[in-house]
Amino acid sequence: MRTSWLTKITAATAALMLTAAACGGGESNKARPAAAEQGSATTSKLLLWSEGIDHKDLYGGSLARFNAANPKSPISLQIYENDSYKKMLQHDLTRPGAPDLFFNWGAANLKSLVDRGLVADITDELAADPSWKSRYLPSTLEAVTFNGRTYGVPMLSMQPVSFLYNKKAFARIGARPPKTLDDLFALIPRFQAKGITPVALAGKQPWTELMWMEYLVDRFGGPDVFRRIQRGDTTGWRDPAIRRAAETIRRLVDAGAFGKKFSSVSYDDHDPVNMLSSGHAAMELMGSWEYVVLLELAPGFVKNNDVGWFPFPRVAGGKGNPLDVVGNPSNFYSIRAASPHRKAAVNYLKALAADKNYQSWLVQHGEVPALKGVAGQLSHSDSAGWLNFVYSLATTAPHFQLSWDQAVEPATADVILDDLDQLFEKKIGPDAFVRALSLS
Repeated sequence: MRTSWLTKITAATAALMLTAAACGGGESNKARPAAAEQGSATTSKLLLWSEGIDHKDLYGGSLARFNAANPKSPISLQIYENDSYKKMLQHDLTRPGAPDLFFNWGAANLKSLVDRGLVADITDELAADPSWKSRYLPSTLEAVTFNGRTYGVPMLSMQPVSFLYNKKAFARIGARPPKTLDDLFALIPRFQAKGITPVALAGKQPWTELMWMEYLVDRFGGPDVFRRIQRGDTTGWRDPAIRRAAETIRRLVDAGAFGKKFSSVSYDDHDPVNMLSSGHAAMELMGSWEYVVLLELAPGFVKNNDVGWFPFPRVAGGKGNPLDVVGNPSNFYSIRAASPHRKAAVNYLKALAADKNYQSWLVQHGEVPALKGVAGQLSHSDSAGWLNFVYSLATTAPHFQLSWDQAVEPATADVILDDLDQLFEKKIGPDAFVRALSLS
């Protein structure tokens, strides 16, 4: 996955993001550094950079509550469009007007900033306040922890990848969700006989194909296979699990699991959601944000209880734990190393972790906060079944693998996605796929 679900938006919303005024700062949402806030003798103003206009109310609400309780250190917010924001993080954190706090995706993108000395190490602050650190699920901190030091904390929802399915489509063939990979293969011809695409896949965006490779490699070989690759050991690409995953993908494509025209199916145009909710497709493998998209674009499909869900199937003879998940453990807030307001910034992060209203907003919008102790809130939601499923996936997973294209450097991610897309489109075979990546 390229980024969080924040970037998976309609074209209309994307256009809005380029012109909408950012909260608090009054700046337009363009690719330029935010203006520095001027403080007074008695007030220290902090600046927060974030991404995603669709969370504007969430961000603004949390800041309003914090600012009311901390009038001497208020925080102002500036929101930016995704691609522009990524460039700003790499180039503008050392310039005038740089933020005190900033949104990020953790992993390789954050580590590049850590290596440049631009991010505050908050390990000691977390250790000094166990009640704060203990609010987070340990797995969610892995993406912001490097060499045993922590450089951020979760600020949004957990986003594991799983299957969504159309219950009516399954009823048409008298089937239940597959528990094993063999079960999944057995369903393909049965759906095809009814004119139903077994699995909706937005092949126009290769990051949607990456989820299949991530899960299959984990199921066949366990998490250590990709850990080697993430550490820069390119021989990891020659692990038998990589080839078995590539062979399985070719089998799925050859069997027609994704239909004949999946390479023209567009996620940005919401084709998979439309296929799934209309019954033209039976299943979709996607991050938990897809349920949020369904709530927006196909509310009747959700309200009528026509949508179901299940985890990625087990693989016979695989080394991986079938409870492992892939996806995004969360998104994060970090503090700029040179911020003159570090103590106030830490106080905001603590307040956010304890902000029940913030958590309730996420739950009401079909998301699961990346925190311990939220199960009670989930059960009172209209989407309780889905939310509890997501919470269980994330909290019981022995290993929560961050999406590969976020776990590695952007240049490496581009190579992986390009070669994987060629594998799905049958331009290269499993052997060529393994060879290409092991030489990259």
